Amino acid sequence: MPQSPAHLLLIPRSHHKTLHTHPLSLSAAVMVWLPLLARAATKVAGVSDFNVILNNGVSAGQVVDHVHWHLVPRAGREERERMERGERRQ
Repeated sequence: MPQSPAHLLLIPRSHHKTLHTHPLSLSAAVMVWLPLLARAATKVAGVSDFNVILNNGVSAGQVVDHVHWHLVPRAGREERERMERGERRQ
């Protein structure tokens, strides 16, 4: 259920239920990929702001039993107004 245009998921191939069981070596790879995905998602969505979300555990809203990150582009007031006028980001 995407929360915005260009909402991306970063999902490691190896199974780890939560961040508690996620190996440090894999965490380093995640931190390499997040900035690259952020650049791509914000370019496609035509915005500059975004959220990175990790729901860790049932009480924190985790539904999928596999650690993963959401990258959700967010439009600010000026960007929303520009989009409503049908203008593209330069």
